[in-house]
Amino acid sequence: MFVYDIVRREVPTVREHSPITAAVDSLVRSGLGSLPVLDASGLLAGVVSEGDLLRFAVGTGHEFPGTQPQSTPAVPSAYRLDASRHVVAEAMTRTPVTATERQPVEEVARLFVRLPWRTLPVVRQGRLVGVVTRTAVVEALLCEAKAVPPLVERPE
Repeated sequence: MFVYDIVRREVPTVREHSPITAAVDSLVRSGLGSLPVLDASGLLAGVVSEGDLLRFAVGTGHEFPGTQPQSTPAVPSAYRLDASRHVVAEAMTRTPVTATERQPVEEVARLFVRLPWRTLPVVRQGRLVGVVTRTAVVEALLCEAKAVPPLVERPE
């Protein structure tokens, strides 16, 4: 089984220069642990996760093992009281780990074991095609596959 078989194609995104408050609203509504962040050209620029937003809110510079260090220095939490003055680019993780549609689900499972995230962006030539969730990977590997034909053609 491949990521193509379990990718969630309809996924909310935010832009780098969107207010952090908009990212929080989208994240809460989506029920996902993170959202893809797109640049002005529509290419994947990063992800903004619950963890990113918490670290931004409390002003800590601690990172999870295996993640890229943030480019912005920690700022005391008192400065974060007005989140609407800040943009997603200030809190997001740049160059996130991604998956491709042709990647075996087993490989993505190994990534989820090592990394703290619940979702990974799925990209094709730098463009977002969706996300793969930890839940979908667990279901694909440990539950009987559902007999539902794909809605779109497989990539070449």
